[in-house]
Amino acid sequence: MSNIRVNFKREKINIREFVKLPSTALQYMVDGLLQQNNRTDFVIDMSTFGDDRLAGDILHENFDNPICVGCAATCAIQQIANKDLRLNHIKDTIARAHYLGFHYEELDRFERAIDAARAGQLYFLFIFFGKVFTNEIADVINKDILYNFTLTSNRWKENLGPIRNAIEYLKSKKL
Repeated sequence: MSNIRVNFKREKINIREFVKLPSTALQYMVDGLLQQNNRTDFVIDMSTFGDDRLAGDILHENFDNPICVGCAATCAIQQIANKDLRLNHIKDTIARAHYLGFHYEELDRFERAIDAARAGQLYFLFIFFGKVFTNEIADVINKDILYNFTLTSNRWKENLGPIRNAIEYLKSKKL
């Protein structure tokens, strides 16, 4: 009989223990987008939290190899976990949560909050972190910084400026 013990219970990462503020979550989103954009096996597509596609479908080339696709939220969670999602983990929230080591329910809420934030709606990110989205913050964010703002699949990189401005504003408010 062996003295080796197998630990079948893996500890899950609590996102809010590592990412404590909305500004930090937005920074992970920006950093994740820039990092994932360098991968040859990943394409940023704001229409999905995670999927696989034939490269030719996205790049309009005659490639038959499948690649991962994901949105700003997908990039943020990979950045937080410091792990790249692969084909067999990207399509389903449960598979993403298991592979990255997150709690499923928390990951689902976080992905939705980041997806709303990339469309200029920070309210849900504040709810996720249990922070109050005051009228003052709403006015500055919605009217001055992120007015008519959305990160799209084709122009996300060109539109990072307002998100960076929002990050700096939120940091100044300790949010």
